[in-house]
Amino acid sequence: MAHSAPPGDDRTGREGEIESVLLSIVIPSHQRRDSLRRLLDSVSSCGAETNGSLEVVVVLDGSTDGSAQMLREADADFPLRWKWQEHAGQAAARNAGVSMAAGRLIWLLDDDNTVVAGSITAHLRFHEATGSSAVLLGPQLESGPDGEVLDWMVRRIDRLTVAEAVTSPFDFWSGNASLPRDVLRAAGGFDDTFVGWGEEDVELGFRLRDAGVPVRFDPAAAVRHHRTRRPRTEIREQRERGRNLVRLCARHPEALHRSFHAARPVRFLHRHGIRRPLVYGCIASVAGLLLAVDRVGTARHRRRLLALGRSASRLAGVLEAGGSVALERAVAESPRPVDADTDVPGEHPSLRTELQRHGMVAECLPIADRSVLAPLMQDATRFEAEVARLRARGAHRVPYAFTPAIRAAASDANIIAAVTAALGDRDWVAWGPNITVGTPNDAHEWHNDIESAYWPTITVALGVKGCDPANATKYVPGSHRLRRGPRVSGDVRSDERVLAAARLLDPRCDSIARFDGFGDGRFCLFDAKGWHRGDADAASDRVVLFLHYQRAGDRRIPYMRDHTTNAWFGQAAPYMVAPSAGSTYERAVHGPPSRSRSMTVATKRWVHRFAPSWLARSGARDR
Repeated sequence: MAHSAPPGDDRTGREGEIESVLLSIVIPSHQRRDSLRRLLDSVSSCGAETNGSLEVVVVLDGSTDGSAQMLREADADFPLRWKWQEHAGQAAARNAGVSMAAGRLIWLLDDDNTVVAGSITAHLRFHEATGSSAVLLGPQLESGPDGEVLDWMVRRIDRLTVAEAVTSPFDFWSGNASLPRDVLRAAGGFDDTFVGWGEEDVELGFRLRDAGVPVRFDPAAAVRHHRTRRPRTEIREQRERGRNLVRLCARHPEALHRSFHAARPVRFLHRHGIRRPLVYGCIASVAGLLLAVDRVGTARHRRRLLALGRSASRLAGVLEAGGSVALERAVAESPRPVDADTDVPGEHPSLRTELQRHGMVAECLPIADRSVLAPLMQDATRFEAEVARLRARGAHRVPYAFTPAIRAAASDANIIAAVTAALGDRDWVAWGPNITVGTPNDAHEWHNDIESAYWPTITVALGVKGCDPANATKYVPGSHRLRRGPRVSGDVRSDERVLAAARLLDPRCDSIARFDGFGDGRFCLFDAKGWHRGDADAASDRVVLFLHYQRAGDRRIPYMRDHTTNAWFGQAAPYMVAPSAGSTYERAVHGPPSRSRSMTVATKRWVHRFAPSWLARSGARDR
């Protein structure tokens, strides 16, 4: 067994170089000699970017695979210091490395990373430009067995690139993060009670956020992450992660809202009262043993077996550590992976079918990052003030704006996963963000959105505050197929009259539905071309963020200026585009509806008042 080398065992022996260090790369390592050697080689190839102001600090966390001998014999062209310690986990190893570091800046890397050209420069340039109070997170380009970057990591990078910042602690990873040493020490470093693997970086992310430390994201500051763990190792580490999840949720209850994925057998056993960690530990062990046998099943079967082993192992760890009932259920009974950090990231294949058939997705889904709700409430005050200012000028239009909080919400991992599935396209454009308090702009009347009638759009309504199923939007399923609006009923405030009119136009429109599970931090999807309304009484104090999505290749929607005169601006409504769409997406604005196809609001109200029965019969004939 290799033993600890003195912390000051500098490979260069030149004290002047240590004193001039600007950047210290801190690497914890456990039983990965070959990966560690590959990482050090990549640092050597990119070391010229620092002009000699770089050092590498390695902490061997109980490694017995020859890593110590490899480091003793390493012929590095940069200062290299290392130590060996008893196996205590990632948190303790990183803290030990930071305590040895001489640089003003700390760059945290995993031992299965490799540095790519330009990443060192990107980290140094960021800190030179921003001073000494921010953290920079760079992507870990996750490589599968074939060397290709995995799709779920691409989606995550796209989302963070749009937001240009990391607002959720669940998006904070320590595998490629740089920050001033003083900032890390002021935050208390890593919590070394997190033993083993997992969640120690998320816990630090919570403390950095609570301390007001900004965390930025730069796709240019990338490293490549090589997945070297064997399936049995991944399954074993999930048990450690389960124990650490209990510690995380005890310190930060907000972590209970994290999305997980539990395999179907795990959900079945837990729902039928099986609570013994031994049972789930045995399932995980059997899954690991089967995966250790070559050529067992197809690749699809092996993926499912790995997901079963991981979720069973994670639940066993939670049960062993005495996790709360809420955490236990979150880990054991989450059927659909919606976050890029889940075991088998999903794309909601059924959402598109449900949206096409009914015009709405009945079940509301949780967002991945609830920390965005507080800044959205601050934005709500600004939107209310802008609406009041416009009304005072006699302008009846909805103010649209993309604030940092709205941009973060619009690129939320769970929202993007659902929208991507519903659109059938990952190249999307978000437009027309609006935060409403109560149900303004006559939204408590039955209506459909003229924009959605002329430009295919998916609407997302995110509950911000005061939202519950009782004040969820009402919707007539199937009404998105109708060629007439709800004013054909003659009374847009009467549910009975509106439903009767919908049935006359299409007998399949035979009910009024609300969105299941609507609440703060949950969102619903629907086609606003369908008939819908808010409840003025039940929703008087609710705060909702409305977002709209269309394919990036479609023409932009013009900005509606005044709902009373039905006049339009000529330019596009404010929008943001997915980074995956590139710079070639269509920017042209589609012309507004012509007068021959779009009557003024006043004319429509006159016609619907005096000839509702004629319009209903006309709609029936059109069908």
